[in-house]
Amino acid sequence: MPEPAPLAEPEPELEPEATDEPKLTAETELDPEPLAEQEPELEPTDEQEPMPEPAPLAEPESEPEPTTEQEPTDEPEPMPETVQLAEPGPIHQRSHISRFGAIYGNVLLMGLLVVFTIFYTTMTPRTIHATINGEKTEITTEKYTVIKALEGENLDYCDEDYLSVAPEAYVTDGMKLELIHAKDFTVTADGETKNYKSLEETVGGALRDKGIKIGEIDIVEPNVDETLKDNEAIVVKRVFRKEETVSEATDFETITEDDSSMAEGKTKVTKE
Repeated sequence: MPEPAPLAEPEPELEPEATDEPKLTAETELDPEPLAEQEPELEPTDEQEPMPEPAPLAEPESEPEPTTEQEPTDEPEPMPETVQLAEPGPIHQRSHISRFGAIYGNVLLMGLLVVFTIFYTTMTPRTIHATINGEKTEITTEKYTVIKALEGENLDYCDEDYLSVAPEAYVTDGMKLELIHAKDFTVTADGETKNYKSLEETVGGALRDKGIKIGEIDIVEPNVDETLKDNEAIVVKRVFRKEETVSEATDFETITEDDSSMAEGKTKVTKE
């Protein structure tokens, strides 16, 4: 068999000579983007149009002076705008709840005070240190006023009596009061007999207290200086003084007296 021929060695590639011209590549081969067309310059003209002057700023209109008389206008008056209130939010709800709580608390407190007052004045016994017509005593009562407490002890009271506190005063535990009953008496005078009450100590003082006048020569039984007793019966006897003049003829005695100023044998009547 004949020997195969040797393969031919590849020829070395020739290096490109360095040149100043840039190599064209695929990117440079593409046409560059066209530049934006420039606006053509306006040719100068002999006559240039004048630039418009800026408009002057409008001066603020001065407010018209108020006049007492307004000219009637045909234009209708504008209707007042309605303001729509915002719906209450959580803050308004909380304030409403707090206000309601304060009112409810005040009402509850007042109710408790009323209940306590009623309980204290009607259920709790209280002691009164009383002096009745000079005698000291203690009154235990559940009544809430002084007059009710006296009625509960069967102690009479009238306007002529002396009471150191107001009859409608509230009873407090340990309070002190003095009660002096007025004395009953009758007066018979001028053909009438009447009943009276008085706190005076004497007969004459009781008569003056009730406006009964006593003359200088009137007779009062008992005497005006005596002490007034309870259920005393006083009698006033009116005494009237009457003067009468009576003329009558009577014999009289002639008295003769000497007078040195008169001539002897002469007489003169000095009194009929």
